[in-house]
Amino acid sequence: MARMSSDAQKAKHRMFLRLKRVELAIIGVLWDAGEGQTVRQVFEELYSHGPWSYNTVRTTMSRMEKANVLEQGRLGRSNVYVPTMDREQAAAACVQEVITGIFGGQLADGVILVLKNLPLSAADLRAIRKAM
Repeated sequence: MARMSSDAQKAKHRMFLRLKRVELAIIGVLWDAGEGQTVRQVFEELYSHGPWSYNTVRTTMSRMEKANVLEQGRLGRSNVYVPTMDREQAAAACVQEVITGIFGGQLADGVILVLKNLPLSAADLRAIRKAM
């Protein structure tokens, strides 16, 4: 992804914060795939987990492209889509928004709340300690 200005990066972060359930499902499939996917490939993955309409997936992906959440490219004769932000960047934007909005930028308060209220396994705690 090309280097964006700070304002452009913030605007992109705000777009990712407003994703709806169907959009999150679609972008999750694309992140998991790790490469461009056609509408048909995304639809088939989503349909294997519940009743999805091909037209809903196609229309939603088109809207996501227009909103610069997805980029469309070509692979052979097929249109493929990739997210414009990776999962880690999107997650960081969401966490930053929550910390700023709810905790007034006080990171420690947000982290403490998460640690107190989410079920963490011993493996989770080890990974957290290692990351620190």
